[in-house]
Amino acid sequence: MNNVTGKIYVSTNYDSFRKMTGNRDVSERHKNEIIRNIKKFGYISNPIAVNERMEVVDGQHRLAALKDLGLPVEYFIIRGATAVECAGLNVASKNWNTKNFIKSMADQGDSNYKLLQCLMNAHLNLRGCDLYGLASTPVHFGFGTPQSISDGSLRFSISHYEWADNIASMFEPFLNVVKNINAEKRTLSSAIMFILTVPEINSDRLYKILSRRKSVMTNGTVKSSVEEVGSLYNNMLRVGRIDINGAWESREHLRVLEDKWNAEIAAQRAIAQ
Repeated sequence: MNNVTGKIYVSTNYDSFRKMTGNRDVSERHKNEIIRNIKKFGYISNPIAVNERMEVVDGQHRLAALKDLGLPVEYFIIRGATAVECAGLNVASKNWNTKNFIKSMADQGDSNYKLLQCLMNAHLNLRGCDLYGLASTPVHFGFGTPQSISDGSLRFSISHYEWADNIASMFEPFLNVVKNINAEKRTLSSAIMFILTVPEINSDRLYKILSRRKSVMTNGTVKSSVEEVGSLYNNMLRVGRIDINGAWESREHLRVLEDKWNAEIAAQRAIAQ
């Protein structure tokens, strides 16, 4: 269409938007799914389309969700749009998720998200949330998407990428181990990934210990999983014991790395200017 205005408008006057005759009714299930995603990942800018009569051409479920959440609505105008265009856009549209957002940022040329895409493509068998956690600063272990990933502020340096790629590669052999252990698998996975970041850890020893386990009992948090796996790792060791719990509490080994990555990013910005 060549009749799209170039300006993005913002409004909280929800009543100014009108349903287009012939458009489908709003699905409560679809609307609630969008609300859940916004609460989980944050709102990713995705303006709705209206015609000059403020009839919604595309995005009525987004509009309904934003209204329920009391969030401002971004929109642009397609002059002359009718129910024909409305139907075509609805058929083609899909809900955005974190991967869609990462791809969009990478496609727009953001080098940080390009590196994140490379990390994801190199480790297709790992959970996205684990990779997002490794790529974020500060490094994140747990559920959900770190804020820096979902709000467009990700800063992912080359040395940070290399470190994250190495940790992800070290973790991959543990996938089948976790699969065979009776435990809360998401927290166990996050705990193992954290423990692999501790510089003194012997990953072969960790693998052998966990591969012999049938269950790991925790209270369902990453912290408790770190404590339990750390206890198993140190059991029967007279020398070479590692304060894994202390590493979890202080994150000092990660803070040193994060300072290095931030300095690298600052230097890159200075060169670019």
